[in-house]
Amino acid sequence: QQVSELLPVPGVTFVGKLPDDMQYITRFAGAVTQKADHPEQGKALLAFLSSPQAASVITATGLTPVNAPRDTAR
Repeated sequence: QQVSELLPVPGVTFVGKLPDDMQYITRFAGAVTQKADHPEQGKALLAFLSSPQAASVITATGLTPVNAPRDTAR
């Protein structure tokens, strides 16, 4: 189960993630289309979501920030 879905469930004790090579990793993407009604606001949202200010909230909810260092040790 995804960590972000486990953390808010009362009574669940999360002890840690499986190693990357043992799990499926879901990646989320965002984009502003050419015909967006509010392209500047969309760009601002994407910039905020990839900012250091948002990283702590993203991490606290069980997700990995887009700019997080990757564990390359194998």
